[in-house]
Amino acid sequence: MQKIAPIAVLTLGLLLAAPASAQAQTPPPAPGGRAGPGPGGMLRQKIARRIQLIRMNAIITALNLTPQQAPKFFAVVNQFEKKLKKLRRSNQIIMKQLGQMVRSGTYKAPKINQLAVRLLKNQIQVKQLELKRFQAVRKTITAQQLAKLLIAMPRIERRIRALIRRAQQRHRRGGPNPNLVGP
Repeated sequence: MQKIAPIAVLTLGLLLAAPASAQAQTPPPAPGGRAGPGPGGMLRQKIARRIQLIRMNAIITALNLTPQQAPKFFAVVNQFEKKLKKLRRSNQIIMKQLGQMVRSGTYKAPKINQLAVRLLKNQIQVKQLELKRFQAVRKTITAQQLAKLLIAMPRIERRIRALIRRAQQRHRRGGPNPNLVGP
């Protein structure tokens, strides 16, 4: 229990020390949309911050990061996250467009080829950025911590996906989402 308190304080400090620009980059509200500010957008932001906090806490614990290492580690990770997020979002949009074409039965070969090329180029860019991020992160942690990171990350991400699924199920049933929406 004594070790959890400093980890929680360090994680919260890192989260609060995140650049204000990252928090201010909320898309403008679309008419009737939920992406921007407003009840739906604010809830998404709160959930995203909670997920980020859970992920950071799990990484700090798994790697046993020191108070000196943690800010450097997360600064490097966050440096790449904006670009990766943009590419992943683009891939989601492409997949949605392909899915709509399949469901509607409107197969236009030139459009499919164009989307497929964009998707593959995005995937290549994602892998290149992930490699650059790995190389940069490697400079902030020890070899032992790197091994722990490679082993722990899939487990951490599975845990987060499970929390999200449980929260979605509770939401559908009309219950609260205590694991993702906290004070």
